[in-house]
This record gives sequence, structure tokens and C-alpha cells, in this order.
Amino acid sequence: MFVLPKGIIKRIEAVCRNFLWDNSADYRRATLVGWDTICRPKEEGGLGIKDQEVWNKAMVGRLVDWVATQRDSIWVNWVQSNYLKGQAWMEYKPSSNSSWVWRRICKVKEEMRNGYVNGEWSVQPGGYSPAGCYAWFRGTRPRVQWDKAVWNGWTIPKHQFMGWMVAHKALNTVERLVRFGVVIEEKCYLCGIADETIEHLFCECIYSRRVVVELNKNTAWTFPVRDLVEWCSIRAGTGLQKGVQNAIVMSLMYQVWQQRNRSRNEMSLLRPERVAGLTPLSQFGNKLEEHRFVSLSTGLGRFKNPGGELRVPSLKSGTARIYDPRGGPDEDMPSKKKLCAKALLGSTTGY
Repeated sequence: MFVLPKGIIKRIEAVCRNFLWDNSADYRRATLVGWDTICRPKEEGGLGIKDQEVWNKAMVGRLVDWVATQRDSIWVNWVQSNYLKGQAWMEYKPSSNSSWVWRRICKVKEEMRNGYVNGEWSVQPGGYSPAGCYAWFRGTRPRVQWDKAVWNGWTIPKHQFMGWMVAHKALNTVERLVRFGVVIEEKCYLCGIADETIEHLFCECIYSRRVVVELNKNTAWTFPVRDLVEWCSIRAGTGLQKGVQNAIVMSLMYQVWQQRNRSRNEMSLLRPERVAGLTPLSQFGNKLEEHRFVSLSTGLGRFKNPGGELRVPSLKSGTARIYDPRGGPDEDMPSKKKLCAKALLGSTTGY
């Protein structure tokens, strides 16, 4: 356990922050989400990255607790004989000529004072732990509604990050770039009709809506992006249904944003049907392979995969495809035992 100088902690945080936004240690531009928000737990809207300054305090707090509980160690005995000299630990004040490390330990002790009752750490049962002290220092915030929609086992990480950015409305849309003086024109890079906001890009844009129509031509999908991730979190359905439908939404947002950036940087754009093809349900094949069968509360029963094939719904209503992990050709499942996308996702009216 080391007492780190603030300069070192700030440098560590800078490296972590730069790597998050630019995959390097030398990122120089403004970040899209504040570091304090990033360091919150995922259920509170952050990424779960530890605040290094608070974490170091929590680790130093272990030394404070050792002295408070009179732990049997050489270091505690040395502190008792050279610093405390019979004084009560909670009432002790360091002298001005003490080392900066000792003064820092005493400062952390003062911040932890309210956590002790009768000399015992009372914040969590079982005694002191750095994780418990870290949470105590950070405090708690209300839980966001969309955390389980974004951070679920069905969504791949880059789509999860995209969903997290949308939830914080942190994408560099034209509306945001105009405010910063980067661009002058406010029109959408995908349709060129309306001003580009997050709401327009995923909800109102003709291109985005066409991508969704191509994804499932039998269902009129709409994006209620103003509360998109919250909508995912309260969507009715089984755990499997909700997991897949949320993953599809995150994948769609990711692909639409990729095409928006392609239009801006390369002045080219894939056709909506091709973009829809980039978000197939086949990406969930590995997940289903772990189970070897799928169980849905839709009255379809359980269908065991013959020979280890994976029954994954296709994008066409009424059919399902068999994805063979051994690399064999896929074929339509018999109509009697099909797992169609509509059955998996439930009713998608108004989605």
C-alpha cells in the first residue's frame, strides 16, 4: 500500500482517460463524457472505472484501520512508539515537521472519522475493506433505468459503449459540433433534410428508418430515441427476448452511426439494406451454442439442435436459419419447428 502523490494519480488518470477516447496515451482533445461520470458504477450511469484518487485514499484507509484496531504488526507498533506515544488515535494531530506520508495518512483518518463507532469500522459488516470504504467515499446516486439494457451479455462491447454514449447524449452530432464552432452547416449527413440531433439521427431520419424497415419488412419499427435505452430496460418479454432485442437496438445504433461518420468523412454511404445486413442475429450464435437448445415462453416449446447446429431466427418473419458452428451450409428450418424473429422478440408493434 503506497501513498501516491496527487501528481502521479492525475497522470495515471490522464493515461486511462486518453486510452479510453483515443486508444493512446496522448489524446489532447476534450472528452465527450466527464471523468467523474465515467468513474461511477455502471448501474449509476458510469463505466465502472475506479477513481484513482479515491481508491488510493481507500487503500491508505487500511493503514488507518490497522492503527485504530491496534493490529499486531511491526509497523503499527512503530507508529505507537514514535508518533502516538499513548495518545488516542482518533484525537491525534500530526506535528508540522512530520513526513508528508504520515500527514497524508492522518488526513485520510480525519475523513474516515465518521465511519468509526467505538474504534470499530461500522460502514459495512465484517470490518474494514478498501472496496467498502471506496463506495463510502464516493457516495451513492440514483440508479439509472437503462443500465441492464446496455450492459447485458447479449450485446458486444463496442455496441454497449455506443448505447452508453447515446444514453448520455454524448455523440458528436452536427448540433453539438455547431455549438463548439467546428462546423457551420447543421443538416444531417445521412438525409441532408433536417438538423442533425440524436433524436433526428435515430428516430426521424429517413435513412435510419429505412434501415429498420429493411431489417424487418413485416414490422414497422420506429426508434423512440428520446427514451431509447430506458425503453429497452422496461420492454416486456423474457430474459432471452429482452436480451436479444436490446442487443439488436444497440447494434442498429452502432451501424447507423458508422454510416453517418462514413458519409461525413468519405462522402459515401451504404444502401440501407446492406446496413441492415450488418446487424444479423447470427452474432448471437456463440451464445446459443453454449445452451445447445433454446427455451422461450412463447408456446413454441423446446427445440434441441440436431448435430450441434444453432437455431437462430432470421430477419424474415416466418423462417429461421440453422447456423452450423462446424462451418456447414445453413438451411431453412421446417415450418413446424421454426423459431421466427417475431416469436423471439415478442410483439414489436410500435417499435
